[in-house]
Amino acid sequence: MLRLKFNTLLLASTGALIFLSTSTRSVEITPFRITGIETELTLAYFFDEYIATDNADNKNNSYRTGNTFQEELDILIHSYIYHPNLVLLDFGGGPVFLQNSYDSDLVTHSTNEQFFNFHAKANILKEKNYPFTLYYDRNFSSSSAATQDRMLLERSRYGIDFSLKNPFVMAPLLDIRMSSQQTDGSSIQRKVDEASDQASVVLSIDLGSNGDGSIGYYWLKEQSSSGSYELPIAPTSRTTNTLDIQAEHTFGENGQILFNNFFTYKKQDSRPTLEEISYRPSINWTHADNLTSYYRYTFRDWTAEQTDSQSNQLNLGVSYYPFDKRLHVSAAAKAQNYQAEAYNQDYLSGSLSLSYLQEFSLFNIRYSTGWTVDRTDRQAASDQAQIFAEHHILNNTTPSTLSRSYVVTGSVKITNLSSTQVYVESIDYRLIVSGDATSIQRIPTGNITDGEEVQVDYSYETGGTAVFNGINQRYRIDLNRGQHIRAFAQYHNVERSLDEGNPTLPLNSSKSTKVGLNFDLPFWDEWSFGGRSELERYEDEIIPYDSTQYGLYVQMPTPLNGRLRIFADRELVDRDGSPEDTDLTRWGIRYNASPWRRSTMSINVIDEEDTGGTKLRSNTSASLRFDWKIRQLKVTANARYNSNSIGDSDRERTRFDISISRRF
Repeated sequence: MLRLKFNTLLLASTGALIFLSTSTRSVEITPFRITGIETELTLAYFFDEYIATDNADNKNNSYRTGNTFQEELDILIHSYIYHPNLVLLDFGGGPVFLQNSYDSDLVTHSTNEQFFNFHAKANILKEKNYPFTLYYDRNFSSSSAATQDRMLLERSRYGIDFSLKNPFVMAPLLDIRMSSQQTDGSSIQRKVDEASDQASVVLSIDLGSNGDGSIGYYWLKEQSSSGSYELPIAPTSRTTNTLDIQAEHTFGENGQILFNNFFTYKKQDSRPTLEEISYRPSINWTHADNLTSYYRYTFRDWTAEQTDSQSNQLNLGVSYYPFDKRLHVSAAAKAQNYQAEAYNQDYLSGSLSLSYLQEFSLFNIRYSTGWTVDRTDRQAASDQAQIFAEHHILNNTTPSTLSRSYVVTGSVKITNLSSTQVYVESIDYRLIVSGDATSIQRIPTGNITDGEEVQVDYSYETGGTAVFNGINQRYRIDLNRGQHIRAFAQYHNVERSLDEGNPTLPLNSSKSTKVGLNFDLPFWDEWSFGGRSELERYEDEIIPYDSTQYGLYVQMPTPLNGRLRIFADRELVDRDGSPEDTDLTRWGIRYNASPWRRSTMSINVIDEEDTGGTKLRSNTSASLRFDWKIRQLKVTANARYNSNSIGDSDRERTRFDISISRRF
């Protein structure tokens, strides 16, 4: 019996060693071992100045100036427990010292604070078929991203990742991830309070030698109390559950048929409440080297904010090169059925396109044409339909156009992405209506930060009950001389005719004539000169316009291994019967250089002014970045200036930061 126990213990010990690794001979087995230590010391300085002005009242609305010194020491320890293939452990952290001084039209204060960063990561059984990872990270930093002043952010994140791998190819069969994240921060103007918990389970499925698939379940819970102090903040919580099923098969001797299936179920309990099912099968078929076709079907059924909708869409197409690559023929068909509470619509279309390339010794000419016939049957039960949570990114003062035409402007509601705040028209944004299109434009002195993604709810007119036909014709000629000269002329005509019904909106037949020229001419010692020009006359029943665009650039080498590019553009759009025209002038400079070994420098300047609309719009941005690295020393410096204005509202921001870090 004693010998049996000894043999059992010996067998178990031997199995454990094999279980750990086949390379144990070269690695010491020990309860705990430190294999390396990395240390990094960083010294940084940040300057941030923000000025908002209302010229109509001839007063300075607000100003903020901040100075921050930051010293950070980070120590990362690499180690393992018993054996690297059992537990590979990285952990560390270090102190962060922040000295802030802040001056504004409201308050002046200074702080001297100390924090401690910490991070840890354990890779367990990383060489086995069932590895998993545990991690935790807490970080304090001074940040000014997407805000109008600098704030201290505390970010903490922890979670676990687990994989079950195929022992033959070491590809994941099962992947499980769970994590939790919290971000907190505040400044004089804004606060950040975000929390999220998420989990996912993805199962990979082998569907035979010619197929594979996956089933994935994703759970996400988001909570937010973030926003500007100048608007009410309503805390929100949103949970989203998503089920994704994917499958891919190839058929045929050479795998010439690719069959894909995608199924998605999604449920979201807030802003907007959403329950959606979609199924999207598709076939791509390579019949021969010169003949391909596709077949795609999309089914979607969804309920958004208690509004039911359903759509079915079938797309078929074929692409054919009869002789060689010079002649191309393609055809397509589309059938769509859309059902909603506001209206139902059936749409049918068929199209044919031809393209022919004629080659000459000095240039090539491509002739192309396309025809589409369609029929629309719309049965309206209501004058208006609703869109919920349409996403838009608002950069500078550039307008972003809503996706639907004939928007009811009084119905527009814009919130931040977490829905904690509702933005106010004429303070945070303005609406621009031009013909049937409606755009939203950020006001620089408002509460929408530059580059922020927002959600938009709005109603739009359905157009009434009508059955109408359309004929779409396009003719185009392209002339190319290599990559240096490209010219084109295009004519596009859309004719719509009413079969029955009483539409409340124009069917909007249209006609467009457009010509353009682009050239890029290299010459003497890496110099190049180029430009573009485009003219268009567009006629329709709603808002005809004339458009002219042109621009020039020159690019040249410079000392310090540099390259300089100077450019200028003009864009003129005269919309008949609308005060919202475009008269845009833009110029800029881009410069990249390497002043000395292991250093890079870049300078970018862009200035634009649009005087064509009812309010003058201008944007100016300038940035300089310098990086230098020598051995373990790294120096980074950034200087940025931005100025945005619409009418009487101006905003200026100047930022500078420099950091010096040294690894030991």
